[in-house]
Amino acid sequence: MKIAIVLTFDNNFNIKIKKIKKNFKKKFNNFLFINDFPHLTLLTIETYTSIKKIEKILKFKKKIPNKIILGKGNIFENDILTNGDTFYFNVRKETNLVNIQINIAKKLKKLSIKKKKFKKTFKEKSLERKNYFEFGFPFIGKNWKPHVSICSVIENDISTNFKKKFKKINFFKKILIKDILLCEVRNKQLTKPKSINVL
Repeated sequence: MKIAIVLTFDNNFNIKIKKIKKNFKKKFNNFLFINDFPHLTLLTIETYTSIKKIEKILKFKKKIPNKIILGKGNIFENDILTNGDTFYFNVRKETNLVNIQINIAKKLKKLSIKKKKFKKTFKEKSLERKNYFEFGFPFIGKNWKPHVSICSVIENDISTNFKKKFKKINFFKKILIKDILLCEVRNKQLTKPKSINVL
């Protein structure tokens, strides 16, 4: 089973992201994550542990941040996790955000499945490989780029002009955080979201 820990936002911001997703749906045919609700992923891992047990481990007793600072559009080209181009908006890397991610990663690292086949995915001695085989997720702490994804396009004919236009979209504003959720990932989609914020 694959799980994800994500932050969600207020409805005003969600509406804006959904509109952008809708435009991508009109333009492209082959993509991942297009139907996911707007979110910021802190961590994704595979595990054999039950959701109930993970919920107990993760019940958040520390206060989560009340906002993120959203910036410009950008692209993870040839994304190693999707083999596509992942369109996203940068989020300012605040210390409290990183601390929450690391805290969750440490709590779950003994429960995460580390697959040997990923040795070929990440370069030898890279931080991605080290993080994956320690935590089950390649982007933790130093090499994590917090972001809000639109989708990952699995097509070869994305025009340079389209990419340039997307990178010019600039929010640069505070976005209110609504909750922190534990989700199951099924068919590469977030499902069964459960709040783990006890405050």
